[in-house]
Amino acid sequence: MAETVHNIEPANGAPEGAHQLKNELQKSAEERAVLTKLESLYPPDQQTTLIKQGEGSDAAEVILCGSEQAPPQLLEAVQNATSRLEAVFGTSLDKAMPGLKVYVADGVIEGGGLALGKQNAVIVDRQKGLLSVQDAETTTVELGFLNPGDWTRLSGESGASLVAETNLVHEVGHILDERVHGHSSTPTFEGEAPTRYGDSAPQEDYAESFLYYAYGKKLAGNRSKVIADDINKNYGVE
Repeated sequence: MAETVHNIEPANGAPEGAHQLKNELQKSAEERAVLTKLESLYPPDQQTTLIKQGEGSDAAEVILCGSEQAPPQLLEAVQNATSRLEAVFGTSLDKAMPGLKVYVADGVIEGGGLALGKQNAVIVDRQKGLLSVQDAETTTVELGFLNPGDWTRLSGESGASLVAETNLVHEVGHILDERVHGHSSTPTFEGEAPTRYGDSAPQEDYAESFLYYAYGKKLAGNRSKVIADDINKNYGVE
C-alpha cells in the first residue's frame, strides 16, 4: 500500500524554523513513499545484493531489483562507481556513508537516478543506466538540459562508459550535500556550474560539481574547495 503524503502546514506567523521543519517532514514522507513503491514492486526475494561493504546496519549495499541477472556491463558500471567513490572519500563506502543502500531498479522513478537523503538511499534506473554516456548526453541535450560535452568529458579512457556509473556518483553527491548542508541549505558556488543541468538548481549544481570532482575535472570558482571541505567535515577524511 502506498504511503499517504500529508500536507503539513505551520500556523500563520510561525517562526522560520517551523516552516523548515514542515519542509523536512514533507520531504521525508515523499521519500518514504518512493521506497514503499520500490518494496511493493520488488519484495526481498526479488532483491539481489551486487556489492556489500561492511556488516550489520552500517553495511553499504548496491542491490539489483528484479529476477533477471545483471548484465556484465551494468555490474562493471556500479563497481566502477563504487571504486571511484571510495577514492573520493578515501575510505570504503560503509565508513563514508554507513547504511547507504543503492537500488538498481526499473519502473520506480521517472529519471535516471534519485537520491533519497532522508532514507540514506539512492535509486538508479536499470534500463536507462544501460545507456552509454554519449547516448544519454545526446538525448538530454535534445531535451535542453545539457550542452554537448557536459557528460562526455567524463567518458573515454579510464572514464565512465555507462550512465549508470555517472548517475550513481551524481546521486551520492546529493546525499553528501544533504548530510552536510541539509535539504534547503545547499551552498551557492562562485563561477559557472560545470554543466547546463547544474544551472537548473543549487542542488543540481552541487551534485554535478561533485560528479566532476570525482572524475578529477577542473571546476570553476570555489567548488573543489567546498566539496573537499564537505568530505572532510562529514567523514573526517584528512
